[in-house]
This record gives sequence, C-alpha cells and structure tokens, in this order.
Amino acid sequence: MAATVDAFGGDALIACDNLVRIYQVENIEVQALQGLDLLVDKGEMIAIVGQSGSGKSTLLNVLSGLDVPTAGAARVADWDLLRMSHADRLTYRRSVVGFVWQQTARNLLPYLSAKENVMMPMAFAGSGPRMRARRAMELLEAMGMAGKAHRRPHQMSGGEQQRVSIAVALANSPQVIFADEPTGELDSATGDDVFEALRSANQDLGATVVVVTHDHAVSSQVQRTIAIRDGRTSTEVVRRTKMGEDGIMRTSHEEYAVLDRAGRLQLPADYRDALQLRDRVRLELESDHIGVWNDKTPVTPRVEPPASAPVAAHTPAHTPAQAPAQPPVHTPVQTPAQPPAPASGDPYAPPAAAPQPRHQTDATPPPAHMPWLPPGEHND
Repeated sequence: MAATVDAFGGDALIACDNLVRIYQVENIEVQALQGLDLLVDKGEMIAIVGQSGSGKSTLLNVLSGLDVPTAGAARVADWDLLRMSHADRLTYRRSVVGFVWQQTARNLLPYLSAKENVMMPMAFAGSGPRMRARRAMELLEAMGMAGKAHRRPHQMSGGEQQRVSIAVALANSPQVIFADEPTGELDSATGDDVFEALRSANQDLGATVVVVTHDHAVSSQVQRTIAIRDGRTSTEVVRRTKMGEDGIMRTSHEEYAVLDRAGRLQLPADYRDALQLRDRVRLELESDHIGVWNDKTPVTPRVEPPASAPVAAHTPAHTPAQAPAQPPVHTPVQTPAQPPAPASGDPYAPPAAAPQPRHQTDATPPPAHMPWLPPGEHND
C-alpha cells in the first residue's frame, strides 16, 4: 500500500515519526517504543545500537513488516507500514526489503547449496531459471563466494555463511537490507569481512543497509550510528572522511545528541552524573546556545544593558530647573507733597529730611511652568 509523503521525512527512504509500540504481557503493558523518530536516506549505511531492552529489535521487526506499530507513523519507500494488508506484507518482504539474521539457520536452508539458496527467493518472485542462475552467480561473485557456490552451509565457515546470506538478501534487488547482529557469532577478523561484504552491497549494488547491533564499536564501519535508549533515539555518531591539507585522508567521528520533534533531548549518563543533573534542571537561553544547570546552582543575576534615558516626567528636587532670568520691572510711585520746611530763622528746628524717591519692585513673574510639574502645566 502506497504511503502518503508528508512534510516530515518526505525525501527519506525510511521515516519513523513518533513511533509507538506497546506489548501486552498478561496484565502489564510494556512500551517498547516510546515516540521514536528516525530518518534514513536512500543509499546510506547506518547502524542502530542499544542495550538489551532498548527497543532496537522491536524497531527492526516494525521496519521489516513483521510487526505492526501501535501508534505514530512508519514508512519505507512508498509503503505505509501501519496500513498494509496481509498480502501487502508478503509482497513488501519479498521485493522491498532483505534480511540477514544473526542465526545462519534463519538465512540458509541446510540441504541446499549456496547457489540454490540464492536462487530460492527469486523462484518465489517468479523469475525464470536462467535468470535465477545468472544472478545467483553474480551475487556470489560480488560477495567473494563464487568458488564455493556448490557447497552447503555446513561446509562453510561462519563468515562464509553470512556472506552467502547477504547474497540471498540481495536476490530480488531490495531497496533496504536489514542486518540483525550479523557479526554477533563471529570473531573480529571475520566480522570485518562481513562488514566489507555489506559495504559492497551498499556501494556497488546500491542497497541501503541498516545494521542493528549492541556493539558500539560498529561506528567505525558505517556512516552513521544511531543509539536507542528507552524506546527513543538518543545520540548519533557521524563518521566523515576528509582529505587534509597534506593530501592524507583522515576519518573523524562526531557524536551528537538527538532532539526529536517534540523537543525531547536525552543527556548522556556521564554528563548527568558529573554535574549531578537529576529530577529537574534550570535552562537559560543565550544568544548562541542553551545553558543547563543543576537546580541547586546559585543563580547569577542578569545585568541588563542600560536603556536610553526617557524624557523625564519631572525634574528631581536636587537639580531644580532654572527659569530664564527676567529683568525686574520698576514702577514709579507718586510721593505725596511734603509739608513746608520750617523757617530758616529757627535755629532749633531739625533739618528737613531730604525726600527719598520711592520705587516698588515687582517680584519676578513665575516661569511658564514649575520645575516639578510636567511641561505644559502650571501651578494654580
């Protein structure tokens, strides 16, 4: 059944949006996936890692069409994994995805040769015998197993069996190969050979490869390593190869925390332990990052930058505004007539006081407004 391409992951080959899977065990509900988000682009080779019970195996079962999600959205290519019928699931597992399991007994039929095992999926898909034989040999040669095409599984080593298993998974030209712990039962040297075969399937044959494992060291073998914890994606390790200025190719690994669409972020356990982050934390938004502190960390007051001074509504009392000086207004006052001076012949008469001009100086008129009132008002 074709899926509707939405805004989230519309260009991705695999898209999981808030994926939920709940199992009912007697009277107990087990939430294996708790709102998981995942995007895988076409042509990528990634690994999904996590401890036992983290949800990685449940995710693999959902993506391979063996299990049905409880809620959310899951899409592989154009197939909506929540709305497929039983017949759709058979077609999906036969032509869209291929599988490599940890137990070789799930990959190879013990009574068939390597070539016959590779031809078997093509027979179910309706391919002709000549085409089946030709493609089987091409795939075995690509996996380095053409010389052992007629051997049965018990006549091959564990690493050889897994390389034939990869050829079986590629038989019907699937878009995605899911490998569940493909090196779990192999030594490190043989495991490297198996990963080399998976890289050949990815780079030479164009298949997108998703490896599910508990081994975090697999990050050196793939382009991206996505860690799952408590049913959600928690961190990603991105592997990049660049040429330095000296002309030497160097590989770097960078770890990132995953921020899902709901804004949830899982902090690594060693970070939480080092800073004693538990229960609740204090967040601070800065110009280029977000600070996370223990809630017991003293809060440093934020000093706001000085704002431009607004127009004062009044002038403080200690700095009164000076009104412009006004020249005093002098108004002459008429003096009443003085009595006549006594006769000059009276030697005992006091001398007449010289008349003094009398002037009244008016007080300085009030300014247009008082200094403690806003402009435009006056004191009544």
